[in-house]
Amino acid sequence: MKRKKYILFVCWGGIIRSVTAEKYLKKLLEKRGILKDFSVHSASIQGSGNTPPTEHPRIQDYKDAWADLKKPTEAYKIDINDNVSTPITLKMIKEADVVFAMDRKVLEEYNDSLYNQFPRFKKKMHVFTELDGNDEGIQDPYFMDSKHARANAIDEIVRIVSENADKIIEWTT
Repeated sequence: MKRKKYILFVCWGGIIRSVTAEKYLKKLLEKRGILKDFSVHSASIQGSGNTPPTEHPRIQDYKDAWADLKKPTEAYKIDINDNVSTPITLKMIKEADVVFAMDRKVLEEYNDSLYNQFPRFKKKMHVFTELDGNDEGIQDPYFMDSKHARANAIDEIVRIVSENADKIIEWTT
């Protein structure tokens, strides 16, 4: 049996950006009839290494952020209601063919960044927006203070996944 290609999206809390990318990519792969060939997951760096877990493991528990994010995720038919934040593990990193950090902080700047926790696996790690020719990443919508900015972050994640699904698949080889 052929091994599934493993794609991993990682953000700070694992409740907005990475799960949006995960769910939307799964939707696109399913539409193409190739989801069976892939294992797509999301995780957080919060709760791994030396960081405490996220205060609330579900986006719905952050009332203001959820109020702003519910409509844009539903507009793309992305259901993040069942998502529970999952801290990144060495096993996940080892199994992944490609790892997308949703911003540069998650990749290399935080004390418990992917590079700091898993330096042996740097070659398979990328900032998510590298897919689009930019290496800054998607700012964390949780820390945004406007409904419009939060919705734009979801729009940007969906756009990048949509326009770069072939590249994501390519990067697993």
